[in-house]
Amino acid sequence: MNSILIKDALENLCHRLLTGYPRTPLIPQAAVQAFRQAKWNAEATPSIELVSGTPTWTDEAYEAFVIAHFHFRSERYQDPFIYRLFLIDGIKIEGVDYDRCRESWDYLRVRCPRWPGFREDRCTPAIKEQILILMRDTYAAL
Repeated sequence: MNSILIKDALENLCHRLLTGYPRTPLIPQAAVQAFRQAKWNAEATPSIELVSGTPTWTDEAYEAFVIAHFHFRSERYQDPFIYRLFLIDGIKIEGVDYDRCRESWDYLRVRCPRWPGFREDRCTPAIKEQILILMRDTYAAL
């Protein structure tokens, strides 16, 4: 992971030297940092984000990740969560750019490999039924 961080820093420096402007990263650095600081907790509980319908767990730093995106006017704040939902249920939502979501997922996976959301028990079809029940119960309660 350190080699990725060094590569990012060198690319940023070269871009600034060549253009005079900072390079805009795929995902804001503050959002990457939020995922890096998230620590797995065996007691974490899942919930459904109401707008996107994607699952999040209480130990994933979802709020800090989203706030960092809003601060930097980035539109990719839902990408990793939408992609994870696709990994869980295998269903593509019409109008979603899954290539972009996968790009964001891969970018974060390299830079934040210990983020709890990348754990196999949170992004595989094995939890599909649990997530569908959680979705049903969440939306029924509205």
